[in-house]
Amino acid sequence: MTIKAPKSDGSQPDPAIRAVERVAQVLALFDGPSRSITPRAAVEQLDLRRSTAYRYLRALEQAGLLHRDRNGQLIPGPVLRRLAPRPTSTHDLVGRHPKRGLDARVQTFST
Repeated sequence: MTIKAPKSDGSQPDPAIRAVERVAQVLALFDGPSRSITPRAAVEQLDLRRSTAYRYLRALEQAGLLHRDRNGQLIPGPVLRRLAPRPTSTHDLVGRHPKRGLDARVQTFST
């Protein structure tokens, strides 16, 4: 997936804009059914040189936007998890009790 900022005059974008585009490419890898990806698969899917892709993955990990799970897979990091939408009521958290098959509500506590 290639994400590019529109350019009306045909010139090259500012290096800062290119960096944002590249970060968007990386984060777009998590916009699907799978919420994890191996670093190698991420590099293969990005439209970047291999060394550049690994450098971006490492920088995003250091910034807390990505995290490696215990299997070495990349997952959204703590910064992205804090920004994720939260349920607005206990109704959003309804689940099924595994033994009784009854609806169970999960209570949340403010921190």
